[in-house]
Amino acid sequence: MPLGASTEVGKPRLFVYSLLLPIFWTGLGWTVQLVAPGKKLGIFGPAIILYAMVGIVSWHFARKFRRTFSRAETLKLIVYCTFWAMSSESLGLYSTVAEESASMPLTKGTVVWALAFALVVDTLFIWLGFAVLSKRFIGDFLKKAHGESPNTSLERTRGE
Repeated sequence: MPLGASTEVGKPRLFVYSLLLPIFWTGLGWTVQLVAPGKKLGIFGPAIILYAMVGIVSWHFARKFRRTFSRAETLKLIVYCTFWAMSSESLGLYSTVAEESASMPLTKGTVVWALAFALVVDTLFIWLGFAVLSKRFIGDFLKKAHGESPNTSLERTRGE
């Protein structure tokens, strides 16, 4: 369906958009383990995954809704993606601890601090992605595709 062909546009499925994060995270993790076993991407892995995901979600959202995310939508995406990021980080930390528990015993406090640090860093990256980069991605896409600036109001999607 061409852009703007229908005046009736449904509500954005933000949770479905957020599901791309664990899919990308798992896919990149498996790819790295296949290509370079034992190597870790460090802090750049989640950043690359997140910004690729933000780009795809922003492109699809702009294509379908022809506007930027509202504040409420941005907040929901940040919360959903932070949940998925922390779930992925927790699984990664668990697998690392399980593999290396004999050579590097970790205390409960160390694990809690590691997860707290991951929460702060991941939330910051996710916020930057959706509050800053997505607006730029959507604006650029709408300018190229339609020669218009993004509609930041909900008028177009509500049919008003």
